Amino acid sequence: MAVEERARQDLFDRLEQVLGTPHALTLMAYLPQVEGPDVATSGDVAQVRSDLTDLDLNLGQRFEAIDQRFEAMDQRFEAIDRRFDAVDHRFELVDQRFAALERHIDTRRSTASWARSAARWPPWSPHRRGSSFSAWWEP
Repeated sequence: MAVEERARQDLFDRLEQVLGTPHALTLMAYLPQVEGPDVATSGDVAQVRSDLTDLDLNLGQRFEAIDQRFEAMDQRFEAIDRRFDAVDHRFELVDQRFAALERHIDTRRSTASWARSAARWPPWSPHRRGSSFSAWWEP
């Protein structure tokens, strides 16, 4: 039911006669200043409530679908992490093999170096341990 401005003015005039101006102004302040089409009916409120319920259900379903997608992505990332762990382990094994190979090469190199220096200077050479054959021969 639409309340026109003329009807509001008539109400104010009557309230002013009965209650006085201050009380009429106070009471009119509590009445909304809206026109008919702006007033919501109980049917409008029920429709909005129904729309909000539908929206809530729809959003709930969408969020559930998003949660499932995130769960699937988490599982894929976990699988990728496991693959990276396996690759890291294989690299560690390769590093260990290279370290063993380097130790082996260093051992061979030092043995070869010693053998070359031993072959270069005969045992009685002054460049070896002592300056004479007797120094080398003595225990």
